[in-house]
Amino acid sequence: MRFLPVFVVLAGVVACEPPRMVCDNNRLGENPELCLGLTTEQGQGRLVRTAFVGSKPIDSVSISNRGLRPLELRAVSFAGPREFKVKVSWAMDAELSAAPATTIMGGQRVFVQVEFAPTRVGTFEGKVTLESNAANQPTASFDVKGCAVPPGDDGTAPMPCE
Repeated sequence: MRFLPVFVVLAGVVACEPPRMVCDNNRLGENPELCLGLTTEQGQGRLVRTAFVGSKPIDSVSISNRGLRPLELRAVSFAGPREFKVKVSWAMDAELSAAPATTIMGGQRVFVQVEFAPTRVGTFEGKVTLESNAANQPTASFDVKGCAVPPGDDGTAPMPCE
């Protein structure tokens, strides 16, 4: 009986695609991926809220890890007016600047809470920025915009955000 040598050739393929910015399927990638629970326009997420002066509506934005390896969320910061108050779900009692880093396991999520508490009529804008070890976007951000209307406004007057 004769044995013939068999050679196996393994070829690696390098993809020349930009990092995936939109987490649009249920498949987990190998590396940590940061995905914001916002509808995005051209890669930019935006949270818009209209509220009466004196009210304090709250919105939450989810941050999920669509990778198998842990996502290390190192910092969350906010730049904008005091009409917005930003907190994180893993340290709700802490000021944002004192919130500790957190780790998000694959398929899990945490939340950023944004409260809009206008004290006067007008338009207010700010930005929330996240820093992480995500393969797809190590620095991610989303805009917040608030439109404050007078109490009792019936909606017939033009909105300040338009």
